[in-house]
Amino acid sequence: MSVHVDGGALWRDLMTMGAIGATARGGSYRTALSDADRDARNLFVLWAKDANLSVTIDRIGEKAGLSFSTAASAIATWRKAWCAAMSM
Repeated sequence: MSVHVDGGALWRDLMTMGAIGATARGGSYRTALSDADRDARNLFVLWAKDANLSVTIDRIGEKAGLSFSTAASAIATWRKAWCAAMSM
């Protein structure tokens, strides 16, 4: 299965998420449980819901966007991996 990724939209999403907790040196810093961490997690939930994904939150607050359709599952996997990378 191949999934088309809109490079421009991906870049805009990266810049939007990166602006949350932005540092003076061009990075992002979102300490766990900080306002910036909460804001980034809420943005992820918004994006997942906009993509018609079912959002689940586990006991420690990790979020995942899930769907039963193949295309949406691929998007959910991409979003989860992307958000994990952004929070590092």
